[in-house]
Amino acid sequence: MVSVGEADSVIRLPDREVDLAALRVCLDTGEQIPLTPREGAIVALLARRAGAVVSRDELNRAHWGYAETSLSRAVDVAIGRLRKKLEAEPGAPRVLRTAHGGGYLWCAAEAAPRPTREVSVARAPKVLVLSSCEVDLGRARIAGDGWSATLTTCELAVLSCLAEADGQVVAAAALGRVLGSRPDRLRPVVDTVYRLRRKLEREPSQPQHLLSVRGVGYRLEVLRARPVEPAGFERMARRLVGHVGAFLGQEDCVVYALRDNLLVQVAAHGVKAGQDGAVVEPLVLPVGAGIVGEAARRGRLVHVADTQTDPRYIHDAYGGRSELAVPILAGDRLLGVLDSEARAVNAYGQDLRAAFASLADLAAAIGD
Repeated sequence: MVSVGEADSVIRLPDREVDLAALRVCLDTGEQIPLTPREGAIVALLARRAGAVVSRDELNRAHWGYAETSLSRAVDVAIGRLRKKLEAEPGAPRVLRTAHGGGYLWCAAEAAPRPTREVSVARAPKVLVLSSCEVDLGRARIAGDGWSATLTTCELAVLSCLAEADGQVVAAAALGRVLGSRPDRLRPVVDTVYRLRRKLEREPSQPQHLLSVRGVGYRLEVLRARPVEPAGFERMARRLVGHVGAFLGQEDCVVYALRDNLLVQVAAHGVKAGQDGAVVEPLVLPVGAGIVGEAARRGRLVHVADTQTDPRYIHDAYGGRSELAVPILAGDRLLGVLDSEARAVNAYGQDLRAAFASLADLAAAIGD
């Protein structure tokens, strides 16, 4: 399998996006189209070489194991299927183009890569107090009187951006960039605001907190905001990552906590660590997304010797070449994931993997 490498794992097209980690195409209309692993690998290879012609022979060797030109029809059939999933008009492709007599190329001008959909929450996790509920940005949760709800990744991204503005107007185009939308396509912003109002407002048609500024954008009015007090698991996690740096000599370590089927970064050692013990721009990942999400879904250690050859890899602040993700399990119950990246390829030998597994077991015993 081939990954995008330096490029991001979510690629924005004019009316849809390609999520290479989840192997799906998400249309702006909300429809989702699955990709096969081979289709995802072909897209990753072409996108990584955007603007350059990739020959049929190279695609044959990479994904079918042979290079005979007489068998190159397999590539053409696969490209035809991909165009039906990627192009608004498959008969007149703008992204996945044919280089006659040579092969295929990915047109970067039509396909702009953007950061991964697993968006970060507010820089300083906080609780927003509204008239009918409280919103915990660090846990992507809304709690009212006798009810609760979960924020989607898009809702969390928009709400976090508005919260960071501290009551000031945020342009709709800026919110669109947070969601990966083109400046002339603001429908995803409108739809996300509509869903947020249904969760946050007593009367969504007469909002008191998430307010529109006609022709400009939106602003958020809260009664007050307060910092998030770390829970017991989070306090334990902050001590744990310090041991990883001090005793195992690792440059990077992050602990994710499970919050309503979302994995939220709650403690870090290295470039993600803030001065107050919080995580700088913590990521929120759905279970199953990326290498961390895969470890959570499977309930066992996932070791990737070279992240550049694994399409599940999601780039964060450190950007390592190898990664180790160990689930923190209390019996059969998932509490979180202990994750580390290293600059070198295949940096996690058997002894180091065993040490991380022991730390994860200790974390489960203390944090449960």
